[in-house]
Amino acid sequence: MKKIKLNNIQIPDKESVLIKKRKHHVYLGTATNYYSNRTIAKRKLVELNKQINNILLEINNIYINIFIEYRKVAIIYNEFYNRDTRCSDLILYIEKFFVKATIPGSYENRNFFYVTNVRKIIEFLIEFTNIIIEYLVKKRHFVECNSLKSILARLEILKLEMENFGNELENEIIEDK
Repeated sequence: MKKIKLNNIQIPDKESVLIKKRKHHVYLGTATNYYSNRTIAKRKLVELNKQINNILLEINNIYINIFIEYRKVAIIYNEFYNRDTRCSDLILYIEKFFVKATIPGSYENRNFFYVTNVRKIIEFLIEFTNIIIEYLVKKRHFVECNSLKSILARLEILKLEMENFGNELENEIIEDK
């Protein structure tokens, strides 16, 4: 499996007037974490890599389940498949961002783009699921609708996890113990 590898640790600016800037720091898009030395920063990046790769694996499994439901609806209701191009567009976007999430970007912004691409995948999956649920409700298929709603609830939890990804230590300077 392809993996995300967060590894961009910014070197300290020893001449900065800001104490934070004199520390090693990791920028993750919504959070910047500061560390007293490079070893601690690397240790934290190992934890963050495990966390984001577990989230990516879970998102992939959810995508498989949503896609199976989409294909069931598309086969049973041909008009859904023929008229609703939003789903095919979303499938293309999801696939595109899965690839982008695992390909290294520019060196300085690499961590930011990894995190941002995973967030976009989740947003596209939520939209994709909502379209299918909306159609199933119109056709009064509530059993399938409820299974997708449970998937949607899990996606919302993952969305919150990604919004808070790396934030638990934001603005704290982690010292060696």
